[in-house]
Amino acid sequence: MEQFIQPIQYNILKEQAKKLVNGLGVTKDKAVIKALKELVQEKNSEAFTDLNKEQKLLIDKILDLENKEQLEAFLKELRTLVIPFPEVSEHTIKKFFPKDKKLKAPKQSVEERIGSVYFCITDNGTNRKYIIYEKDGQLHGRRGTYGNQVKKGICAICNHLEDVTMFMVSSKKGNEGTFTKQGNTICVDSIRCNENITDASKLTEFLSGLK
Repeated sequence: MEQFIQPIQYNILKEQAKKLVNGLGVTKDKAVIKALKELVQEKNSEAFTDLNKEQKLLIDKILDLENKEQLEAFLKELRTLVIPFPEVSEHTIKKFFPKDKKLKAPKQSVEERIGSVYFCITDNGTNRKYIIYEKDGQLHGRRGTYGNQVKKGICAICNHLEDVTMFMVSSKKGNEGTFTKQGNTICVDSIRCNENITDASKLTEFLSGLK
């Protein structure tokens, strides 16, 4: 079977599968289980709107999960069918961040790209983050600085409670040469942030709104 699952769709399936297995572990009430499975099926239908028969049969296997062993096997099978995030090349880096001459594209394994809804380089020497994300089929880039203060809070990208810090983007306004700063709290750990994302709108609204 060809790869057909986007990283964010995989995150949704993973979240729903875990909810189902955890639910089965705490209740044997048939009505509750039926309602839980219906909710899982509804979420999956929202995430996948154009599946062929073979793909739908695979996704629907989620409803047969009963324990953590089956859950892990199911997720392992799904992961082989995830479309990796586009590989970020030196050309891409130069296109989005032309002022940062020394910035290099790190080597990315396919496994890393499979788990990425967005791409991020963190430069601890300059306290900068370079984020590349996809919107409407096109890649976009955002460069900003992050703070040293880490606290528990809601990430503006994944919308989960995590260790977060401020991410700020400076932009020049008008002809007077004045700069304004915009930003919000985002996850310190971009890998964990990527794994949390089940709603792409939070990511695109936040980053696209930084003008």
